[in-house]
Amino acid sequence: MICGEDHRIQWVNEPFMQMYRLTDRAAATGLSFDDIYRGAWAAGGPGDMAPFYGGLSILQEHMRFAGAPFEVPLPHNRWSRVIAKQGSDGTVFYAHVDITEFKRQQHRLAQAERSARDNEAQLREKSILLEATLESMDQGVARISATGIVELCNRRALELLELPEELMASKPSLAHVLAFLRARGEFDLASQEVQSMLLHNGGLDQLNVYDRPRPDGRIVEVQTVPIKGGGALRTFTDVTQRKEAEQRIRHVAEHDGLTALLNRSAFLQALQAAVADVRRQGRGFAVLYVDLDGFKPINDRFGHAVGDQLLAWVASQLAQAAREDDVVARLGGDEFALLQRGVSDRDSAYRLGERLVQAIGQPTEIESHFIQIGASVGVVMSSPDALDAEELLRKADSAMYLAKASGRGCVRIYGT
Repeated sequence: MICGEDHRIQWVNEPFMQMYRLTDRAAATGLSFDDIYRGAWAAGGPGDMAPFYGGLSILQEHMRFAGAPFEVPLPHNRWSRVIAKQGSDGTVFYAHVDITEFKRQQHRLAQAERSARDNEAQLREKSILLEATLESMDQGVARISATGIVELCNRRALELLELPEELMASKPSLAHVLAFLRARGEFDLASQEVQSMLLHNGGLDQLNVYDRPRPDGRIVEVQTVPIKGGGALRTFTDVTQRKEAEQRIRHVAEHDGLTALLNRSAFLQALQAAVADVRRQGRGFAVLYVDLDGFKPINDRFGHAVGDQLLAWVASQLAQAAREDDVVARLGGDEFALLQRGVSDRDSAYRLGERLVQAIGQPTEIESHFIQIGASVGVVMSSPDALDAEELLRKADSAMYLAKASGRGCVRIYGT
C-alpha cells in the first residue's frame, strides 16, 4: 500500500486487495487505511467485534507516523503485520504481511506454556499432546529447567540450529549446548550485547527477544520467556524472509529508482551523521554538488528514455570516481551530490571535483547516439560550527551556481 502525505491511499497491489476483501484497486484509491480496515470488518459479517475495536485503536495510534511495525486482527481470526517506511517526498510505503499462521502457532505455544505451568500430574497427562504439538510447529522450541538442563528441544529447533540429535537426546546442560554452538562459530555474527547476555546465565533470567544472524545466512528470532519457579521457554523462528522484505522496503524508500543511488532524504541523513562526526571525532568531510550541463537538450532531442539512460551512466561515473567510504546520491532531476568523508583540505575536494567533471565530460554512446555533456560542481568544506545538513547542501548548491556562472564545466569552492 502506498499513501501520500495526507495518509490517503494512492496505490495497492493484488495481495492487498485479497487480504482486505476489495473487489478492485480503484475501490481503495483516495481512502485512508482506517476506511479499508472498517470496510474489511463490515464485509466479514456478524461476529465478535472486540478484536476490531482493539485493532482499530492500534491502527490509529501507529498510522500517525511511519514507525515500528504493528499487527492488527482481521475477520475470521486472520492477522496482518504492517511495516511502514517513509520516502523522501512524504510518500509512505506499507507492506502488509499475512501472519495468521504465525499467530495460530503463537496461540498453540501459549497453550503449551500454560500446560507447562500446571502441576506435575497435569503435566504428565498432557505431555503426549504437548510433544505432538511442539513437533509439528514451524517454530523451534526448547525448555530449560531451573537447574539449567535442556529438558525439551523439538525437531524444528534441531533443524534451525543444526544441533546433533544425539546431543539433545542426552539432556545436556544449556552451558554445554552454548559452548558447542560457540565453538562452531554460531555466535560470531551476533552483537556483543547478545554474546555477553548468553555468557551470563545463558540469558534465562529475564524476558528477551533478539534477532541472531546465523553462519548460513539465515536470521533467527530468539525469544526467551522465564517460567515461574525457575527455568525458561526459548523459541526460535526463522525470520529471514520477513527481514528481507523489510530490507527491500527500506531500499525502495531510501534509493532513487532510476540510478539506484541514495535519494535526497537518505543523503541528508548520511550528511547529518557526518556533521556529528566532525563535532565528536574531528573527522572532516566535503560536500560536492553536481549539476549536469547540457542535459535538457539531450532530453528534448532524443527523448526521455535516452535521458534516463544517460542519468544512469552519470551515476555509474560518479560511483566509480568515489571511494568506498564516500556517499553518492541523486538529489533529483539532473542534480547529484557526493559526500567525501575523511578530508579536511580543500585541495583534495577540488581534485575530486575535477575528476567528476572529467568523468562526466567523456563522450558516451546510448542507443547508437554519441552523446557528450558536462558538469558544474560546487564544493563546501565541513567546519566544527556547522550544525545543519540542509545548510551545507545549500552552500554547495550556491557554489555550483557560481561554477555555472564561471562558464560551466568547472569546480568552485564555497567561500573562495
